[in-house]
Amino acid sequence: MKKIITIYIILTLAMISTPVFAAKDIVLEHIEAEDIENAALSWGLKVSEHTGNYGGMNYPEDGRLVDDGDNMKGPAQYTFTWDHAAAQTLIIRHLDGIADDSFNVEVENKKGEWILIGVYEDKNTSEKWETTTFELKGGKNVMWAKGTGEMKIRIVRTAEDWSGYGTYGQLAIDWMELRGNGKPR
Repeated sequence: MKKIITIYIILTLAMISTPVFAAKDIVLEHIEAEDIENAALSWGLKVSEHTGNYGGMNYPEDGRLVDDGDNMKGPAQYTFTWDHAAAQTLIIRHLDGIADDSFNVEVENKKGEWILIGVYEDKNTSEKWETTTFELKGGKNVMWAKGTGEMKIRIVRTAEDWSGYGTYGQLAIDWMELRGNGKPR
């Protein structure tokens, strides 16, 4: 009987202490936009493959356009994956340039429906790189809450084409990062 009680106490302590030892606010996945595989399926050209200054981006640093004004007209999609964690925030570094670079961020739920999780409203009339954080709030139809998971996101440009759209495209993304609590990959 003592062995059963001892085992029960050990298991109870292990279950209680596990959340305490989980790392907080860690990077679950970081992706440079130019490194997205199969980007041709939903992303525009790399910034370096296009004409323009793009906020003074220093090459060989690169980014990718959501709409390149020629080959691809968004939305841009990416699937984040992680192990043993709870996703909490999505951070996107993007160019808020001369054009109206407003966009929505959506995630796909368990039913295959796209759910709006954030909106970025253009605020600059000159070219400035912005880093915007979107909070991930779970619900009954979402699949990014806890454990091993994946989260398919899409970035949807919401502004009208600007006068330089055909030459420069619209809405450049440098990188995206998924953060949360748990174990890094």
